[in-house]
Amino acid sequence: MEVSQISVKNMETKEQIRNDILKKRSEIEKKDLIRKSDEIYSKLIVSSHFLEAENVLFYADYNHEVMTHSMIQHALKSKKSVFCPKVCKDEIRFYRIERLEDLTGFYKGIQEPESEDAFDFSLTDQTKKSLVVMPGVAFDLNRNRLGYGKGYYDRFLEKNSSLYTIALALECQIVDHIPANEHDIRPEYILTEERVI
Repeated sequence: MEVSQISVKNMETKEQIRNDILKKRSEIEKKDLIRKSDEIYSKLIVSSHFLEAENVLFYADYNHEVMTHSMIQHALKSKKSVFCPKVCKDEIRFYRIERLEDLTGFYKGIQEPESEDAFDFSLTDQTKKSLVVMPGVAFDLNRNRLGYGKGYYDRFLEKNSSLYTIALALECQIVDHIPANEHDIRPEYILTEERVI
């Protein structure tokens, strides 16, 4: 099989996985999503990497993702610097927020910091311990990650390779195998409501 055919097959497989998991996720009842998110929240806030982090880069949850608002509030109350992503052309940049109400902008329905006048993470003292809390559509037991297909996190983490990464996922998002490309970046850990991977 030619390389181009392999690539097409992998893309089809990724698209199938993405569609299947998004459908499963959308079928979770709100009360179950809240409960599962709370269980993941409990794991995150006692992890050594969260406790030691001075900066935490969170995603704003969307479309039945693991809910992060309580985690963001906890980090803010713990006097950590909290940053959330904003889509800027073909990349994401992380801007500091001081409260949830700072997420007043929207990109395709996803909350994001409104103003680019906010403090940009790229200006942060890079000697400070920083943690990226990542979303994803699906993951496998080798920690391969399938996102929404835009590559925003892969490109950001390629430029910021020293950052520690933890992904949050519901157990239904864990699959047997995800085809991985060379540029795909795996999180160090995945937290689900049932386990740490």
